[in-house]
Amino acid sequence: MHPKDFMETEQDSLMHVTTKSIRETSKNIITITESLDHLVNSIEKLVPIISSVSQEYIRSIKNNELIPEEQTLVSTNIPVTMDNKPQISTEQISELLQNPSLQSILASLSKK
Repeated sequence: MHPKDFMETEQDSLMHVTTKSIRETSKNIITITESLDHLVNSIEKLVPIISSVSQEYIRSIKNNELIPEEQTLVSTNIPVTMDNKPQISTEQISELLQNPSLQSILASLSKK
């Protein structure tokens, strides 16, 4: 084999490998693009559902109809039962009564 022929064969081989690699990369890009398109479509379908659920949740908060598991008395983290009765122990009541802000509120109420 002549050296010139060998170089051309090597170049042809490199061109073939490069072309094959470009084709595979193109196929991968198309697959990724299709997957992203599918993902975008799925997200677009989810947005109205999430929006609806959020609006319903906000409405329930405004109407004081919180979901029982998530409802707590303001700033005390005391769980509330289905019938809106606090679940609180005697120890927790004692702790609350020691709270300085609660004591000042009670003091101001007792002056009135």
